[in-house]
Amino acid sequence: MVRVLGNLVATGYTQGKAGELEIWDYETYTRRFHHQFQDWALVPFRNLPLGNAISPLLFTPDGKLLVAYFKQRLQNRLQLWNSETGELIQTLDNLPAMTVNGLANRFDGQILACGIREKKVCVWELISDHILYTSSGVAPCVMSSDGRVLIYCTDNYEIVVWDLAMNRKLCTLQGHTAPIGYVAMSSDRNFIASYSIDRTIKIWGVPE
Repeated sequence: MVRVLGNLVATGYTQGKAGELEIWDYETYTRRFHHQFQDWALVPFRNLPLGNAISPLLFTPDGKLLVAYFKQRLQNRLQLWNSETGELIQTLDNLPAMTVNGLANRFDGQILACGIREKKVCVWELISDHILYTSSGVAPCVMSSDGRVLIYCTDNYEIVVWDLAMNRKLCTLQGHTAPIGYVAMSSDRNFIASYSIDRTIKIWGVPE
């Protein structure tokens, strides 16, 4: 399992009851971080349409933190690691039916996560695990890197664009005729891309 952001590469694997997690700087070919674990497995999230899985490794947009998702039997664990020092920042245990689809760094220093929790779309503050926003919706969902805009899907194959800062809906995008498998947003927040099992890829403009 691999996750790349800029010059950072996070790798992890589980073999038997043991595994390793590493972060490398591929420009200097130096290892920043190495962690061995026992009796826990790095497990991809698998609640998306089309049977797709999300990597259990995610970098925050600024590259300073690595989030790793572990599972042991029916227990879930989310760990936050400082990618520069290798320090363990936070461990969240026994999270109910949780996936992390995206991370954001807000201007006030908060680190936000978006995903599905207990069959709802949620946005929460990652360090404290305090839920900030909840809505009925389905995966996939994605958030702008500054934590201002949230995009998620509905059972009717629509895409909802929500302004988290103003707590209001910006628009609903309609056009797919089957479950949506993936959504993405451009860095300037002007465009959204989506693909669906209706065999279409759509590019959407987002109103200001």
